[in-house]
Amino acid sequence: MAITICEKPRLPIENTGEQHLACAVLVDTSGSMHGYEKQLVEAITAMKEAIQDDDIARGRVEVCLITFDDDVREESPFGAITKMKIPRISCGGMTCTHAAVQFALQRVAERKAVYKQNHVTYNQPWIWLLTDGGSNDANNGAFDELLKAQRDSKCVFFGVAVGDEVNETELGGMHKNGMILRVGKDNLSSVFDFISQSASGASVNKPGDKLNLQVPNDMEVKFIEIDV
Repeated sequence: MAITICEKPRLPIENTGEQHLACAVLVDTSGSMHGYEKQLVEAITAMKEAIQDDDIARGRVEVCLITFDDDVREESPFGAITKMKIPRISCGGMTCTHAAVQFALQRVAERKAVYKQNHVTYNQPWIWLLTDGGSNDANNGAFDELLKAQRDSKCVFFGVAVGDEVNETELGGMHKNGMILRVGKDNLSSVFDFISQSASGASVNKPGDKLNLQVPNDMEVKFIEIDV
């Protein structure tokens, strides 16, 4: 199937004297997520507000919000959290996960290059992927590229299984250790709370520092056996 990639203009880096954390958040908006649009918008809004209310994270954390179904849409590009746009979400169609991951990797690589050009120190970027199913698009090699980026310490990846119909083998296979986070569809707000809290905590870390994330009680950590 033909997949459209909807991009937004790049935004300049603000607070160049601060170290930065680029955080790409990929949200599955396929047909099986229909009925949860309001929850998603409210949770994304709360995530933005939590980060911008943190005096340190506000100047350091950049979020690129990407939704995907039949197409991939960059709802808000990397930039100051105060400039982040809250999307209107309508769920429908299939699930082009491969294309979404490929696009996120491209955006992350671009942002790192801009940091370097502007002599901005940065933590390795994060990629969060929230899905309630499995991919329907063609394998373009993006999942292997994502694995390699993690193993080469070029990014940190978190896969979140939303609900009970997730292809856990596929999602776990995107993580270098086979880890997935599981959450019920009615607890979407906890996912975005976790993203904002984790980003705020990591924003004070020096590049290379070990992450110490506290997973909420309503989220389960699971490990899938993967081929190494």
